[in-house]
Amino acid sequence: MKKIVISVLCGVALTFALLAGSVRGQTPPPPPPPGQSFPTIGPPPPINPTAVPTATATATATATPTSTPIPLMLTVRLVHRTVAPGSKQKVTVSALAGATTHYTVTYPNKHHKTHNGLIGSSGRTSWTYTQPKNTTTTKSRTASVRVNVTLGTQFKTSKKTYSIGPGR
Repeated sequence: MKKIVISVLCGVALTFALLAGSVRGQTPPPPPPPGQSFPTIGPPPPINPTAVPTATATATATATPTSTPIPLMLTVRLVHRTVAPGSKQKVTVSALAGATTHYTVTYPNKHHKTHNGLIGSSGRTSWTYTQPKNTTTTKSRTASVRVNVTLGTQFKTSKKTYSIGPGR
């Protein structure tokens, strides 16, 4: 019982000390200098009934929303490194959906084959063609595949090569 009474008295004393004293590290404001007093708030000044506020129109700049285009990326892959005449070569292209593609295959004899396409919603497209016969020369068996991709004002190009193997 004695411990309970002491605990309650200590709690009351602590509460009184906290409520009555200043916060640690703070001191009360200094008193006013002798002969002066703190300013008091008086009645508001009278309203002039003849003065009417007027609104003045001012021009403000309005932001024009613009979209930043997503940079056009292009990846081209040839399925085969060597293709025999009469066999198929497949070109796969990855780019932004909606981009147009233009393929040009140039053979060593300077003949060429072209194809146009569109990148689908998956961001990929492909073109498969048959390697024609009699396109090599005595100096070269290398064909090149150039892919141009356009989306709006953006343009990318990529060039890959493959070897034309011996005939079947």
